[in-house]
Amino acid sequence: MPALIALLCGVAAVFGAAFAVVELRMRCRFLENRAEIRAGASAHLKEARPVHAAQEPVRPTVTIQIPLYNERIPAEQNVRAATYQDYPRDRFDIQVLDDSTDETSDIVAAAVAEAPHQRKAPFPANGRTVTPERR
Repeated sequence: MPALIALLCGVAAVFGAAFAVVELRMRCRFLENRAEIRAGASAHLKEARPVHAAQEPVRPTVTIQIPLYNERIPAEQNVRAATYQDYPRDRFDIQVLDDSTDETSDIVAAAVAEAPHQRKAPFPANGRTVTPERR
């Protein structure tokens, strides 16, 4: 049994040494070619996203999901905090995922009902789109 354990430790040491050699080789190759790698990466980024002086870059659509389960005290605060994000309104949504069995659903519904439309409406604080989801 001790011979088997020594054999397994030896095999593990060989694999560890081989991994270290490969990592060392990769680091040496990077250091030799780092100027070319960085120049290529920056050129690739400039080609991928042409930005004109008068335009902002196109931002991705972001959705904040607020999961709630029987959290009646912070429910409205969380929705309001999410509406204060500084991001373009047309690229930003908020989903309130509510599985509550207490009055949390009513509190969230009341907060969203302050807006003109019930199902998908801008929240009064910042004009964001808030969608309450009941699962």
